Amino acid sequence: EEVKYALQHGSFETMVTGKFTMVKTEDERLNAYFEINVELKQEVVSSESLAREIEERVVETLRKRNMEYNDQYQSRPEMMRPRVRLWPHQDVKYFKPGTKQMWTKKTPSSLE
Repeated sequence: EEVKYALQHGSFETMVTGKFTMVKTEDERLNAYFEINVELKQEVVSSESLAREIEERVVETLRKRNMEYNDQYQSRPEMMRPRVRLWPHQDVKYFKPGTKQMWTKKTPSSLE
């Protein structure tokens, strides 16, 4: 809910569709983190600056609206920051046309 709210911010309305998928995953050192995959609107080109802006807005929104997240963020900010990945409009990996939107996706390690 909070991520959706963050993506609805006016500065993003011309760039993202509002669709996203969250994935809990691990880096090469096996540190857990969550990734937010965001769908770009047609003909919008992905950029590092847009991904950072979205990440900042998501963190700000979560800290304001979710006390548990805010508490954890204060003690471990580097572990609580999401990694935002931007995907082209209707990319088949997360936003395949004609399928139901998947808000979260399980990774093999989270199935155990």
